[in-house]
Amino acid sequence: MQNKHVLYFYCTPYKKASAGVVTIHKIIDYFNRNNQPAYILVQNESIGAEGYNLSSESKLKTPLLTENILNKHVSENKTPIIFYPDTVSENIFASENSCRMILYYDGILTGRSSLDSVEKEGIIFFSKLIKDRAKLKKSLYEYIVSFPVADSEIISFNTQDSKNIERKDIFYYDGKFTRNFGGKIPKNIKKYKKIDRGLKNSMKQDELFENLKKAKLLHVFEDTALIYEALLLGCPVNIHPSGVFYKNKPLAFYEVKLSGSLSKKIVTKEDINYALNEIHKFKDDYKKWETYGENQLKNFKYNFKYHTGSFNKKNINKIKKNIKYTKNYIRLYEKEINLNTNNKHSYQSIYYFFIKIFYVIYKLLLKNKFFEKYFKYIAIRAYHSLPIGLKHKITNCIRRINSWILIN
Repeated sequence: MQNKHVLYFYCTPYKKASAGVVTIHKIIDYFNRNNQPAYILVQNESIGAEGYNLSSESKLKTPLLTENILNKHVSENKTPIIFYPDTVSENIFASENSCRMILYYDGILTGRSSLDSVEKEGIIFFSKLIKDRAKLKKSLYEYIVSFPVADSEIISFNTQDSKNIERKDIFYYDGKFTRNFGGKIPKNIKKYKKIDRGLKNSMKQDELFENLKKAKLLHVFEDTALIYEALLLGCPVNIHPSGVFYKNKPLAFYEVKLSGSLSKKIVTKEDINYALNEIHKFKDDYKKWETYGENQLKNFKYNFKYHTGSFNKKNINKIKKNIKYTKNYIRLYEKEINLNTNNKHSYQSIYYFFIKIFYVIYKLLLKNKFFEKYFKYIAIRAYHSLPIGLKHKITNCIRRINSWILIN
């Protein structure tokens, strides 16, 4: 039976260090592997930005929407549903059928709610806790899809084999806790080894996982996929009481039992030993969570009936414009990476000059606690309100500044 609906996901290219991005890409892959056509409409400001991979992963079926495919869908009178991430609060494609994906607590990262005017839109929450916190008055429907995304090699790791390893190192994870949430790492934790992700000097993923296989404990201060990855690798996790967790619970609290975890300000040797004795149970719970997530995706199709709109002229033009810009930005990025960077080409752009100045000032201001708390919030809100083209220039200039790759 031919599908009446086609799914368009407005999202960034693949980013291994971002659980949210990986989640969306794996959902697209799931639909395509289960006879439900799904395509990516690229968030163009992210093309060429630091950490994003245009080629994605060869194992995932996440095709980009092209103008030819779009024209075919229009001619076949398909019913399109556009899925927006929670970093987007508008219906930028003027779609008659929209669904919001609330991957994290609404408004926390952007300072702006995505749920203010969603009476005619569907809502997907990525955990029960996210749904519980949301201030949602009315929507077309509400649905929970909790879908774990750990790599298969991590899931297959045998924690029983690591029981005899002498565990010495203790780590703490500080992703957004101090940078975005204004948190402060306790002194008794700061002496340990710091882990972050997606930054220039971050540990490579393989190195990080090898360290966790032999680690004694990992302290986390915010919701992160590293909680589940560490437990799968046999490393106990302390979900720190001083961290930023809604209702003092990790995001997937209701979806999976966290055997091998604890939540204490002071962790004793006995606490760690108890967690190590329990941690082998987590893999079975994780696999149940995977099955639960797949069943949720399988049953999500029953919500398609609420989307009865069709393509319209404005909607088609906006999608085509996005596709056109995607091709242009990919071409520019490929031209850049094909340059001989040893020649230190200069990036002669008035945008680059001013963005570099503002970026340096921004970094300096963040060293002040007052500005770190208030200015960052204002800057993030301002960035998300900018036109796509300007956001693309900013993200690419920052990448060049951070990597010292300058082009003509």
